[in-house]
Amino acid sequence: MVSVVAVVSLSGCGRARPRDRAPARATVDAGRDSYIRRAPRPATGCPGAASTSPGEGSLHGDTVAGVERWLAAESPHRVPYGLHVHPGGALTIEPCALVLVGPRMEVVVHGGATLRAAAAPGRPIRFARLDPALPWQALEVREDALPGTTVDGAVLEGGGAAPTERGVTAATLRLAMRAGLSAAGLSIVGGDGWGVAVLGAGRFADRDATIELRGLRGDGAVTVEDVNRVAGLPRLSMRDNASNDVRVEARVRTLTADARWRSPGPDSRYRVRPAMHVIVEGTDSPVLTLEAGTRVSFGAGAELDVGFGAPGALVAEGETSRPVVFDGADEERWVGIQLGPRLDAARSRLRSVRIAHAGAASGVVLPTCGCPEGHADQAMLTLQGVSGPVAMQSVSFVDGPNEGFALLWAGNYPDSAAGLPAEVGALDFTRSGVRCRVGAPLRRGRCPPEARTTAEPR
Repeated sequence: MVSVVAVVSLSGCGRARPRDRAPARATVDAGRDSYIRRAPRPATGCPGAASTSPGEGSLHGDTVAGVERWLAAESPHRVPYGLHVHPGGALTIEPCALVLVGPRMEVVVHGGATLRAAAAPGRPIRFARLDPALPWQALEVREDALPGTTVDGAVLEGGGAAPTERGVTAATLRLAMRAGLSAAGLSIVGGDGWGVAVLGAGRFADRDATIELRGLRGDGAVTVEDVNRVAGLPRLSMRDNASNDVRVEARVRTLTADARWRSPGPDSRYRVRPAMHVIVEGTDSPVLTLEAGTRVSFGAGAELDVGFGAPGALVAEGETSRPVVFDGADEERWVGIQLGPRLDAARSRLRSVRIAHAGAASGVVLPTCGCPEGHADQAMLTLQGVSGPVAMQSVSFVDGPNEGFALLWAGNYPDSAAGLPAEVGALDFTRSGVRCRVGAPLRRGRCPPEARTTAEPR
């Protein structure tokens, strides 16, 4: 039997960020490869599909530094100390293999390393708990993991334990891989924390792939740090979770390229963190498109800003039975949708949209006409300095601020400028509950005669 040697974890093998360094603890190095002890007898059947751990299996140290292939017949592969596939390492796991991870331990694919865990139909690869009562932590695929890294058809079961490092997200899959992780048919089952955390510039290789998230007990199914990565999420099949939310962290909050957000599914929503501004603008005039049935819920004080510092456009086109919904995620109000002076109005459209529970104070004083008793800093939808009419049809305003506006058109316009949106008569204010339905813009610093203050629903 190969002797066990205690060594100190290798440093500097991952990202520069704190989460890239393994905890300062004793580790186990098996020598030339990760095997400490191989299975005394071959496993039969398909261990990766079994609900229990068959036989004694193989015992591994915590480091893969070379090229290894883990066989199904040597399952279960026990990694009580976790596993780090270090730069230059390449680990291939056979279909039907079973990998059992120690409590609160993680499997980490470092930059310059490769993990190939591609299952086959009816022959899954399963990562599960070594101790049935205690969750493992995560499969973490770091920024510069090599192309070809794949978990197609794999099952990650019973993960999501609280990380040992501060500031690290509890999630069964932590994805920072910039080249894109291949994960078609991946299943994440029965975990604590989030199912998937997309970190930094991490992404999936195929937006049209489908991953399953089932039986999760955390605050949501998926969390994304960068708004530019939301559109690249694969199709999500979610059921029996404590929450099906897709959280938009907005740590990187400015969307700078065209993006299409699809509905994550029935009873699911994108949830923007409190006080976060999601910003759509850039030199190439990016367009954020929300497909029919999409729901975006904003935390207290959060808002959506389009076309302020640079051009940008918003397209939200729902259907009568599947509107696009912007609403609040908390009891406190969110600010609302703010369309700015550099909005690409010709490309922006709001059709079959519902805006609800918005109207928290924006902190911006906006001169407007038509309703002097209304609070102009409290509006559900604000068009500030927008130079042309925005196509709006079948937009409903629900549960607005009592002292504020549903739609506020603010700015200082010449007399020849366009007035309110051409299709304002198609808007529904019956459930807004606001003091002022519509605020009119100033005309060369003055209010026009008989400024329009309301618009009846069609």
